[in-house]
Amino acid sequence: MAGLIWHSLFFFPVLGAMFASVALFPAAAIWWIVSAVAWRRPPSTDVQSNRRLTGMLSAAWVSLTLLLPAVLGWVWVDRVEWLVF
Repeated sequence: MAGLIWHSLFFFPVLGAMFASVALFPAAAIWWIVSAVAWRRPPSTDVQSNRRLTGMLSAAWVSLTLLLPAVLGWVWVDRVEWLVF
């Protein structure tokens, strides 16, 4: 909320998220590709199935909480001036 009132407050969190995404985005992309290939084989046990589902859920939350702020931050830094009148 404070960042909406004072826009400069967004600078450091956005900058950190954008720099972190340089390493995290390729790692997440590789993870999702490897996971999609692994899902082609059916799990042999319930334990393996639960492990796969837990890993996918964890990866989804990591992608959401770390990469989404970077994308939104880049839009804020690069494009927000076009929207401000």
